[in-house]
Amino acid sequence: MSHRSGPAHRPATAPLPALPPLLAQAAERARAIVRRLPVQPPSFVAARVLDRLLLPRLDAGQREALGGRVVALRSHRVGYLAGIWLRDGWRQDARQAGGGMLLDQGCHYTNILRMLGGPITHVAATAARTRDDWYGEDSAALALRFASGIIGEGFYCWATRTPAIGVEAYVYGERGSLEVNSQAPALVLHRDDLPGERHVVIETADYMVAFARIIDDFARAARGERAPTMPGSEGLEDLKVVMAAYRSIASGRLEPVDAPDQG
Repeated sequence: MSHRSGPAHRPATAPLPALPPLLAQAAERARAIVRRLPVQPPSFVAARVLDRLLLPRLDAGQREALGGRVVALRSHRVGYLAGIWLRDGWRQDARQAGGGMLLDQGCHYTNILRMLGGPITHVAATAARTRDDWYGEDSAALALRFASGIIGEGFYCWATRTPAIGVEAYVYGERGSLEVNSQAPALVLHRDDLPGERHVVIETADYMVAFARIIDDFARAARGERAPTMPGSEGLEDLKVVMAAYRSIASGRLEPVDAPDQG
């Protein structure tokens, strides 16, 4: 995938079919619960939000408006993880989970960056722990280089109680920029030739409906009805980036994603 390949250059797809009745009912019940939680769930959904949920709803003119070469990318996840998300104790304990915030969220948001920018080749990272109830990093910052030559960054922090959690991904292009979010507004285009230099392309992308689609896709693949939309190889590629980040934290150097000894 080159850095000229972005959402504007993907072929249009037909709208997704309606959810099966049982999944629709489950999504509706879960939605009411999720909206009461102190921190919204991390958006694995945002990793596919452009081509699976939003792109089918754009007309040809809107898709063309998103054109131009991508020059930089940024992913962002902040908040204060508490309550039900820490109920069982493993998530804040790297000795049980295998890692801290970087492992927890890094794979999700690496997938967003890889989807938008293509393969990542090198990572420089740093991490910190400021929470007394945490064992392992609760914050991490990554500087990334893509195979296409563009750069990106990831910033993840579970140690701030701010209600202003920000946008989940930014796409900077030659002609403007995009904000991608699992909450409203879901997709915003910024360009100096637009009225007010801003246009909300998509207002909302329902998290729980998208989550239900993921479960439906998983169940169909498990039953052998079709190949999964997100194969295990994709998760492995995301994990390789995260492990390179951990190596960078330990070495203090820029690390290649495909290190010779990582086979």
